[in-house]
Amino acid sequence: MALYDKTTAELAGDKLKSDLWKHYWNLVNAQHVALEQMWKTPDVTPQEMCDQFGTQCGKLVDLIAETRKAILILNPNAASHPSNSFKASIAASYGTFTVNPDGTVTIDSIV
Repeated sequence: MALYDKTTAELAGDKLKSDLWKHYWNLVNAQHVALEQMWKTPDVTPQEMCDQFGTQCGKLVDLIAETRKAILILNPNAASHPSNSFKASIAASYGTFTVNPDGTVTIDSIV
């Protein structure tokens, strides 16, 4: 179907799909940047990075996890780890961590 043969609703639907994919890629990029900065900033350990956020670091980890959920809603095949688990995918790519009851984060291991 040529562009000029589309109805107004079809054109609006195409625009919405395009906009959603742009937002999807923005989410993917934001999550990647956040994880890379947290885990791979030169001359700063992941624990030192977490310590900069203190008791708010757990909320930062939650935000990154929620971003992953949004990514998986838009594209369920996006998970690089078969379990689709946030902690499992982080463990496979970066390392393991624990969110402590006070909101601080402890880095348990680094890949």
